[in-house]
Amino acid sequence: MTRTIIARLLAAAAIACAVAAPASAGITTTFTAPNGFRGGSLDGFTFSSNWYQNGNDSRQAPYMEYYGSLHTITYDAGSFTFQSMSLGGRPWNNFWTTGTADVTLTFRDISGTALETDVFHLTSDNSFYDFTKSIANVHQIDAIAWDYWPRLNSITRAGSEVPEPASLALMGLGLSGLLAARRKARK
Repeated sequence: MTRTIIARLLAAAAIACAVAAPASAGITTTFTAPNGFRGGSLDGFTFSSNWYQNGNDSRQAPYMEYYGSLHTITYDAGSFTFQSMSLGGRPWNNFWTTGTADVTLTFRDISGTALETDVFHLTSDNSFYDFTKSIANVHQIDAIAWDYWPRLNSITRAGSEVPEPASLALMGLGLSGLLAARRKARK
């Protein structure tokens, strides 16, 4: 093979690698509620009035006041692809220090139709645990806690496809190689 053909093949391979490796970046919203928060708008989401923050949680994460009752979170911008949410097993230190906290999560689309329902089992401690699952077209999350008042630290939604810097460099190298090979072939 001639050098021109080899250069074109290598450049094409670099471009193919760059195009095949985009990274999907997640957008994480971490919730910090002001003292006295009792539902309302918070960081692009609307919380029902059963979400509360009375200052007992040092992270200021809103928690599900009253177990056994419905707590809703609505995405203000329409719908999104859910990736994960981080929940804590109890709202403040030294409150029910043993056992598990179960949370029933129902994901709804913009028309209110249930897309999926799951039960998330939390350990009753001061740690946050991630519920991870990819669910498209989510507009509202319904949550019912059983036995405890879990805290909500964050929700992660899918972001747009974002190329990694290495992928961009590979693609630039490949395009440069193709242009150089073409110029050399014309001479």
